[in-house]
Amino acid sequence: MSTETSVESTNAQQPIDTVTLNARSSEVEYGFTKNLGNYQSERLSLRLYSDIGETPDQLLPLAKKWVADNLSVSPQEMDETHYALAQKKRELDAMDNKVKNLVGVWQSLKNGLAKLGWTLPNDPEDLPF
Repeated sequence: MSTETSVESTNAQQPIDTVTLNARSSEVEYGFTKNLGNYQSERLSLRLYSDIGETPDQLLPLAKKWVADNLSVSPQEMDETHYALAQKKRELDAMDNKVKNLVGVWQSLKNGLAKLGWTLPNDPEDLPF
């Protein structure tokens, strides 16, 4: 089995599988593009050429394993990280909405008490409780 590797920079973030058959040998290429953030990405791919008797079905798992082993973060870890990040963003948005709601309730309470002649200090540190 002979090998050819390449590292490229692209904007896609999906693995690619390419299988080419010809009379002399088979060629299998597998690659993955990782989003690095800040509009940058890193592409890692491996191209394998089969020896006589080898099939693309035998080569593709080898190419996928090599790419996964040589990425700084595996595609599965990347998917898990993106999912966790999206979940944390949803949680943060929910907390932000709760804070905005509590500020509104506080302002309403403060205005209601002011109508009754009560004033509350502007600094929460000055509250008696």
